[in-house]
Amino acid sequence: MLDEAQEIEGWERFVRGLEERREAKIIVTGSSAKLLSSEFTTLLSGRHVEVRVTPLSFYEVLKFKGISVKGVVELAEKR
Repeated sequence: MLDEAQEIEGWERFVRGLEERREAKIIVTGSSAKLLSSEFTTLLSGRHVEVRVTPLSFYEVLKFKGISVKGVVELAEKR
């Protein structure tokens, strides 16, 4: 896994080399604006799958943590 790849100069060539030699499956994360450069799309053409991950909503965070909305309202009223 290569996190914040846009901060590493030449990461595209490194990843392409690994992929061409079939040495590893790579997960690349980082800023979408910088990762979508023309050099990136050229070097890894046909070799990538884009997955957009959006932040959780407040409701989703509560659900993930097992907190009911009713419980949160009760806590707010006690303040």
